[in-house]
Amino acid sequence: ELKALIASLSKPVERIYLSHDHDHHWIGLEAFAGVPVYASAATIKTIQEQGETLLAEAKKQFGEEMIPYTKVIVPDHELPAGEETIDGVRFAYSTPFAELTGAVTFTEFPDQQVVIMHHLAYNGVQLPVPPIEPRIEALKQLQNSNKYSYIICGHGIPSEASAYFDATLGYYAKLGEIVNASPDVATAKEKLLQAYPNWGGAFFLDMMLPA
Repeated sequence: ELKALIASLSKPVERIYLSHDHDHHWIGLEAFAGVPVYASAATIKTIQEQGETLLAEAKKQFGEEMIPYTKVIVPDHELPAGEETIDGVRFAYSTPFAELTGAVTFTEFPDQQVVIMHHLAYNGVQLPVPPIEPRIEALKQLQNSNKYSYIICGHGIPSEASAYFDATLGYYAKLGEIVNASPDVATAKEKLLQAYPNWGGAFFLDMMLPA
């Protein structure tokens, strides 16, 4: 379905970028045979060393119908440090909050004031990743930089930067209040669902709130 969508755009895929090494970002790359794959050295290393095991575990968990893939495609190009220009467009790569996100590459388009990022905070998805206060500080740091007009936040809703910061800072502030006032995970989950009834990914709460 993804390949059909891409074909309908008449914009051929010339590069694939992996922001990090989580298997749902690279399992299935064999469907794009011959397309150069770019990633950080850390991501390449993890896929080289753990790819076969991670693919086998995913097939066991989700089944052959959902994971029909058989090959681990190790990225064949390492992302350059800093900036590069492709067809007149500037790309900038960084890992500004590794202590919070892990070795996740943020990709910026400085001239367009756009950033694609993962694992810092999500808009419209119930994905409360600890710790709370350092995450709020990182979001405020990005907000105060005034570098971005638009943010693509991985899992969640891409949006104008102002809307993104309003949503994510509000979510983490409310999360802190709820966690501090709740005697157990079930109570915290119920309160978060009441506070954000229209946000998706409620199943994430069972995974993340115990932390």
